Amino acid sequence: MRHTLYIKEKKSNEKPRKIFVVDDEYDVIYIVKQILEEIGLFQVDAFTDPSIALSYFKPYKYDLVILDIRMPDINGLDLYKKIKAVDENVKVCFLTAVHDLRDCKLTYPALVDAIERGNEFFIDKPVGIDKLISKINKIIC
Repeated sequence: MRHTLYIKEKKSNEKPRKIFVVDDEYDVIYIVKQILEEIGLFQVDAFTDPSIALSYFKPYKYDLVILDIRMPDINGLDLYKKIKAVDENVKVCFLTAVHDLRDCKLTYPALVDAIERGNEFFIDKPVGIDKLISKINKIIC
């Protein structure tokens, strides 16, 4: 299946953009990785375990990090802080349900405000692939 709605043309010498995805739902990371790599513009490293993901994260390697907020052991906002400590310039996007964001504003009000002011992005689950590709292109292209 080819998704064309939001795909920009890839130049012949252009390297795929690197995306780092962490979501505890295997189905989510599998679909995101498959679709984004299928279109040829992105190379995706995907993890279901936030602790393992953090151990693989390297500074200046990724164009975008996509994080789920509600995960076991390390939630997405705590993982965000740890990733930003490694690479403060990496762009981050949160893929989460709306009620998760409301809960996070109650628990982490200063962090959520800082994320929103810093032009980090939130994408509501469930998200269609075309909308996800559009958001990614707006953030990193």
